[in-house]
Amino acid sequence: MLFYLQVLGDWLEDSGWTSALVQANIASTGTADSFVKASHVTKTRHAHQVTAASLHTLLQKAYSEYINAAEMEVLRVLGHSNARAPARTTKICRARNSKNDR
Repeated sequence: MLFYLQVLGDWLEDSGWTSALVQANIASTGTADSFVKASHVTKTRHAHQVTAASLHTLLQKAYSEYINAAEMEVLRVLGHSNARAPARTTKICRARNSKNDR
């Protein structure tokens, strides 16, 4: 396990991840640097898990917004005057997002 965390730390070393943790008041500079070096396995693993979960949530939100914008563009191109996406499509997107939140 430690090896994998060290590899992740190598990937993240110059990515700005530690700066983001410090700016978000999640960790101090020293603690964030220790995450990159994987000096404390449990804390490092937790920090990586929280980061991955946050990125996943942001990705899902961006995808949902992209789908909604694409549907609106299709409606615009087809000449529909509706300013909102069809209820069926909105319902499908909500169901997909709530399924992914579990």
